[in-house]
Amino acid sequence: MTVTEIQTEQELATQVGNLLRIYGWCKGKTRDSLGRHCIVGAVWSVTQVEYPGRAVVRDAFYRKLSRRTGFMCASDFNDHPQTRLNDVLEAVDAIAASN
Repeated sequence: MTVTEIQTEQELATQVGNLLRIYGWCKGKTRDSLGRHCIVGAVWSVTQVEYPGRAVVRDAFYRKLSRRTGFMCASDFNDHPQTRLNDVLEAVDAIAASN
């Protein structure tokens, strides 16, 4: 996956969803030995290159994720015993489609 400068939280959500669909999803680690990512690891992976505005985009994404899921922390949502891949993708897709 090519790392680019992501300008909006919607674009970030799209890239996170793509990464999770391609490489898989996991709990308890940012990335496991099979290359699967948790939501935080996926965000880090697609925004690993430093560029102006990166923190602003990440913060906006995490705020929308928190409002969508009711969890203050993305890792708490990701690692909750009842959270499944479909829950994560549904939240990410909703952010990608938001204004």
